[in-house]
Amino acid sequence: MKSIDFVYPLEKNFEKIFSLESYGEEPDQLRIIVPTIIFPEEPFDIKIVVVDINGNPSFECDEILSFEENIFEERIPDIKFQKGKPSIIWIKNVKCKKEGIFRIPLKFNGKTFFSNPFICSENYKYKIYWGDPHVHTVLSDCHPDTCRSSFFAYISGKYLTFLDWISITDHVSNGRGTLGKWREGLYMSEFFNEPLKFVTIPGYEASFKSGSGGDFNIYFSKFPDYFVEDYENGNIKSVCEKLIQKANQQNFEFFVVPHHTSRAQKHGELSENIYPGRELMPLIEIYSKWGSSEYHENPESLLNPHNGPSYVFDFLKKGYILGFIAGSDTHSTIQLGKENSKHLIYPCGFTAVFTDILERGNIFQAMKKRKTYATSKERIFIDFQINNIPQGEILYLKENIPREIKFTAASQTDIKSIEIIRNCKVILKMDNKEWICKGKFIDDEDINNIYLETEKTGKFIFYYLRLRTYSNACGWSSPVFILLKY
Repeated sequence: MKSIDFVYPLEKNFEKIFSLESYGEEPDQLRIIVPTIIFPEEPFDIKIVVVDINGNPSFECDEILSFEENIFEERIPDIKFQKGKPSIIWIKNVKCKKEGIFRIPLKFNGKTFFSNPFICSENYKYKIYWGDPHVHTVLSDCHPDTCRSSFFAYISGKYLTFLDWISITDHVSNGRGTLGKWREGLYMSEFFNEPLKFVTIPGYEASFKSGSGGDFNIYFSKFPDYFVEDYENGNIKSVCEKLIQKANQQNFEFFVVPHHTSRAQKHGELSENIYPGRELMPLIEIYSKWGSSEYHENPESLLNPHNGPSYVFDFLKKGYILGFIAGSDTHSTIQLGKENSKHLIYPCGFTAVFTDILERGNIFQAMKKRKTYATSKERIFIDFQINNIPQGEILYLKENIPREIKFTAASQTDIKSIEIIRNCKVILKMDNKEWICKGKFIDDEDINNIYLETEKTGKFIFYYLRLRTYSNACGWSSPVFILLKY
């Protein structure tokens, strides 16, 4: 049996990138990341970084870290960092000695910091892999004074934010994309893609005029030979039609995801005429550092938002079957660092993906099937089901029966509230004061009195969970759609 091991994972060249592009000074915060779902007796890594006030890895840390509780098979000794090196360490071959939902408390500089919550159980058939689907680098030519290299984007995603997967979605519209930039992005993505350890998802951002779709990210199962965009004359549906032709020739899959649809300057209404359909648009980015476009005047609204109808609520009520994701949309190429844009005023968003193996194809297909949920600031655990159908899926009903809603949620900081949304209205709100919250609720209202109906989708209902913490982190389960077939 392998014993616990301490690993300083950065190669010297990677250390040099941090020293050039993200040199951190005096230590300010501690980040502790563990896998969200762990099977009993399964070895896993605890990943730790000390960052400065701007979110850069500290090169000036010589503090001692102490584990306050021992829930592991072996006791973990204290950790001491070395000045002059980025304060990043992985503790390998850790095993949990009992089942349950836990956080790891770690004492640092007189304060106690907690890891993200994790579940040790044999009852789950999947893992949760965390990623950022929306990162910009200098190749975007958008805020090139603050963006950093794609090399930095990948190593910071892996070694600073401790993501499982990432997608660099640099801008291509309005002359910002070139063949040279495209090939550079392709090669860097393939270089850093490492199945089972760290996955890269090919993608880019295309823009359209207001009323033609706004801003969209496009994700691929593998890189096409070149991007497609049509800012001046096209819309999201016309670009999808061109991509379908390319996909048939080059044997790849793709899907599109709208984001910050309530942006005033480029609002993203999605009329039936330009909606590309459920298969090509399975997700919507409900949150980024811009804020949330969930509904008008929500607590995380964009600065000077459009009045709509360009919000998530508007799309769901049209019968668009969508899962939720969140990302950073960082224009400084760092998820949890300081932005220099007046628009990016909120904490980073994250996307949780349910799948069994960390490989590009698995992550891509899970996203395409809406096996996702969205959070901001923290990696919050959300398990949300309707009649045992998990979030993101469709429940078909042939009769009017009660709907049993079950959920389990856990966060790094204490949960303030849990809300259950049905057809854009809160039907249940639970106040909370702890970091774990579980619940069960029966919605027995007559379906015939509450369903929505559109020509393409028919009669439907949707439910999802919204969570808020006392630290102002948020979480949104993907909706469960109920389609009525009677």
